Amino acid sequence: MNKELAEANKAIENLIKAIESGKHIKLLSDRITQKEAEKAEIEKAIALEKLKYVDLTASEIQFFLTRLKNGDINDMKYRKLIVTVLINSVYLYDDGSIMIAFNAGDERQITLNADQIADFEAEFAEMGGSFLNEMHPKS
Repeated sequence: MNKELAEANKAIENLIKAIESGKHIKLLSDRITQKEAEKAEIEKAIALEKLKYVDLTASEIQFFLTRLKNGDINDMKYRKLIVTVLINSVYLYDDGSIMIAFNAGDERQITLNADQIADFEAEFAEMGGSFLNEMHPKS
């Protein structure tokens, strides 16, 4: 798109030079108007494309991840933020399995069956808590 923009700018400059030389002013004026409209469309497309991507520095990413890591698990806003940032969707199936799609560029998905969920719950309980009970704020 930047190449197209440079070409549109060059075409406008050439048309202006042609007008300055006094040749076919009406035709050239119409072409300038056309090229300026093309240039505006290209600039708009470039701006829209830039909006799709966020340029973050390493320090900005580190700051965000540190804030994410140090949040209060009992704060419902923090919990919602974690889910929003990390998880795209969760599918629950009749057989008790769960499919989780993460917010990752490679569209990673994992599926946990009922046995895996029970194993995870057991491991968490061994560490001194219940995974399912920890999911809800204490009343």
